[in-house]
Parts: sequence; structure tokens; C-alpha cells
Amino acid sequence: MAFLKRLVQSKGAVLETREIIGDLRLHEQELLSEYHADIIVNASGIGARELATDSQIFPVRGAVKKIRRPEGYPADHAFLLPAQMNHDGYGSSRRCGNGRLSFCRSSRMQTMRHSLLHKACTPSLI
Repeated sequence: MAFLKRLVQSKGAVLETREIIGDLRLHEQELLSEYHADIIVNASGIGARELATDSQIFPVRGAVKKIRRPEGYPADHAFLLPAQMNHDGYGSSRRCGNGRLSFCRSSRMQTMRHSLLHKACTPSLI
């Protein structure tokens, strides 16, 4: 996350940590005006639903499989994880509505392996 923080700050973003009591939406206009901002990013994680008092916000529990991409291997359908230099992210798993903080490694890998194999990934990379 340190890499991501430096990246957004280098582009002019202002990051501030502060306690907000009550509904974030009640503070929205005040915060937008104070920072001359266009948007507010609610990065409060597992407490986002309560902070925004928004029943449409739901947790998503997931994981990403890291691989070493061989030299010259195309990365057209990959997404990169900024803090993971020398690795590409291929495939992921996610469980919408699941806010549990624990994650079983064996079930995570089984889900990922299935996802990767069915997306025509080269098996030797898994």
C-alpha cells in the first residue's frame, strides 16, 4: 500500500486519516469544499457500510494468485498489483457479501486453480 500511497500523492491527491463520527454522507459537502475535491474515496474497508450508512455497500472477500511471468510471455489479460514488482496477477477469487477476515489457503488455491485453468492460462505458470 505504500507504493499506491506514493503514486496517488505524486499525482496530487491529498490523503488524510481522520475520525468521522456519524454518516459520511452528512460530511460530504463539507469535506469536498474543505479540500476543493471532486470526489471522496471511502477506503475504510470492513467498516465502509456503517460509515456511509449505505445498505448497498457489501464486503468482498478475495485473493489473487501471483506468478512469475516468463520473459516474453504476453500480459494482455493480466492485471498488475502495484506493490508486487516482478509478479503479474493472473486470476482471482472473490466472494461478494463475505466479510470474514480469515481465508483458508487450500480452498483459496483450489478456487484459483479452477479459475486459471478455465481461462486458458498456461498450466506451467500455475
